[in-house]
Amino acid sequence: MIRIENLRLSVPRFLIEKDKDIRFVPMPSYVDMFLSNDKCYFNWFYNNFKKYFHPILPDNIKIGEQFGLHGIPVQELLSREPDDTIYTVGHAELCLLPERYTKPLLENYRVLCVEVMEGGTYIFDDYKNRILEYRKKFNVRDLQEQKAGPMFGLITYNMVRNQFSMPEFKYEPKKLAIVPCHKPRQGRLFMLSTLYKEKLLQKCDWTLVPDFSEKPSKEALALEAAGDGHFYLSPNLHFTKWPLLTDESYKDIQKFLKDHKSQLPKSFDNLTNNKFSDSSFSANEEFIGTHMFNIACETYDYDCNNYDIFITEKCFKAFLYATPCLVYGSPNIEKKLSSYGFRFPSQSNYDHLQGMERANAIVEFLKQEHDIDELRQIARHNFELAWNKEFLIKLFADHLVKGQ
Repeated sequence: MIRIENLRLSVPRFLIEKDKDIRFVPMPSYVDMFLSNDKCYFNWFYNNFKKYFHPILPDNIKIGEQFGLHGIPVQELLSREPDDTIYTVGHAELCLLPERYTKPLLENYRVLCVEVMEGGTYIFDDYKNRILEYRKKFNVRDLQEQKAGPMFGLITYNMVRNQFSMPEFKYEPKKLAIVPCHKPRQGRLFMLSTLYKEKLLQKCDWTLVPDFSEKPSKEALALEAAGDGHFYLSPNLHFTKWPLLTDESYKDIQKFLKDHKSQLPKSFDNLTNNKFSDSSFSANEEFIGTHMFNIACETYDYDCNNYDIFITEKCFKAFLYATPCLVYGSPNIEKKLSSYGFRFPSQSNYDHLQGMERANAIVEFLKQEHDIDELRQIARHNFELAWNKEFLIKLFADHLVKGQ
């Protein structure tokens, strides 16, 4: 039996301000997600987990059943006899906890730190160093750390299911590919500029939303600080954050941007962008099976170990949309998705590559003749898995157990 409960740590604000080595960005725990805590970071990502997924958790996994969202205060927990319950706490909170609590907590109880939302971005080096120090300094009983794994399969289901029910499967491609890029990250510019150079971009539907203004507006910065706002006002879109937009050493990217600047920012007309944080989750049934491929330009495209590969909604939306997926991302990301049960075209041979080499290889694959029957079978297989709540909850359960 795996029992997971929130550990409530009231970290005083003065500690956050005093300890300049620690940046405080609290992340949702599994309890927050499966009980749909509406006061947590990016809560709309999991706002209906309590409805969709909590009731179908396996019998051997109990999440938040004893203490709910409120959790148990650390002082109260330390007065109780230790058992096998796993107590979840954020990396930030754990690192700011005074040692008089940290030592007995880690030496006597099972503790889990989870960072699902940002692929480890907010597990800062100061967190990592402090946790390493705890492992050396204390006789730690069981301190686990987990990242997203397959969790965005559940998150993407939640966001799309909130907008429409499982549609009828169809795969009737009208265009070569759909390439949703939104933020002008380096790898996405590699992908779009390579498609353009090889005269394939005109056969695709694509998006890109850079901001070429002199500097991010005060309104945009204020909205980001508040954690909300119109997608087009996000300071993350501003060209100063992405030097490749103006770096002349990247001639193909420069030509692509010059030739398309009048079209930018470019988004899909039939999708809403009312929150810059979840614009990529806007969904429309019109996209079901309408493209031969979905080129999923993932958040990160650098090489990393299997544990750190970050898979987001960009891949899972392709599956939900009944479209074979080609992933521009970290090496072996398709191999990891295959280990979950998803399928990819048998002739693709780029998953070991990264950066420009991967973009070029994907474009070369697109130029080939394709077996439409094989693609339809892949689309149906992935579509049926991605819309299957029981399959998704099993992915989560397996991910959780592997961390034990």
